[in-house]
Amino acid sequence: MSNLYGKISIVATALALPVTIFIGKVLEWWFKANNPDKVNIAHELAYLNPLLTIGFVLFGILLVAGLVSAIIGLKKDKDNSISKLALILLGVAAVLSISSALITNHIDKIEKEYTKQQLEKFKLPALPFINPSK
Repeated sequence: MSNLYGKISIVATALALPVTIFIGKVLEWWFKANNPDKVNIAHELAYLNPLLTIGFVLFGILLVAGLVSAIIGLKKDKDNSISKLALILLGVAAVLSISSALITNHIDKIEKEYTKQQLEKFKLPALPFINPSK
């Protein structure tokens, strides 16, 4: 089997995001159908913590599997071009993921500043002391 590890790496890398999204939706369906914590499932953020945890762990496992397979493929496969392609895909995915996280951080800062400015607009002016005896 030539290029076995390179092929495994490409498949793991390519399927990391779609598999994570699919498993996340299946788990969301299960959580909301069974509601084990008896929370308001109509709320968009219901069960967000376990879903994100499972999603990040699964995504990480698939990317690590892709990385390990690519590295092994560089050494053991007859033609390591597929493994090189997988490493390029992993590199691009890493750069885009980190960039997205940094952009999200900047967006959060902008939203917090906007919220602060809007709250300052609606502050009530200090009311003078009113003496009811007059």
